[in-house]
Amino acid sequence: MARIALTTWGLKQEHRRILYSTVAERMILHGAAAWEQNITSRQKKLLEEIQTIQRKFLLFIFGAYRTTLTAAMQSITGILPLYLRAEQEAVYVRVARLRRREYFQGEEFILEDFEAKDPFLRQHPAKFYLDNGINFSPHNTDSKGFNIYTDGSKMEGNAGSAFVTLHDNTQLHE
Repeated sequence: MARIALTTWGLKQEHRRILYSTVAERMILHGAAAWEQNITSRQKKLLEEIQTIQRKFLLFIFGAYRTTLTAAMQSITGILPLYLRAEQEAVYVRVARLRRREYFQGEEFILEDFEAKDPFLRQHPAKFYLDNGINFSPHNTDSKGFNIYTDGSKMEGNAGSAFVTLHDNTQLHE
């Protein structure tokens, strides 16, 4: 990150932040649900060392002086300390995956708080047979002239999309 994120050139601050949260933080917190609960004193020391790793990333994201306090950078950038993110990740896994009721900072979380995948959707929407999927009846269009309708979806790494172009209720392209 140091090579691509200097203060005068390189990635913009919001891109550096996205890179941190989607790559670096995910790598650091991998398996947090397993190691976060019932932390020993040795593990607490490791978490403190992890904070120094986060500090380096915060310096690059924020472009601050090396004497800037870590807590100040966390506050300004809105990035939670890693020990809180580890706890948050562990609560999410226990609720969403293990289907257990959990408490985090005085708030109760239950499975219904999270969006669930539809277990009955076995085929990607892009592979659906879409003949007669678009209704071209006159009552379906609001106005004469040029109209474009689009739709798209993404599931399990695959994406599908469709469009239709109408001019005076006559199909031009699909």
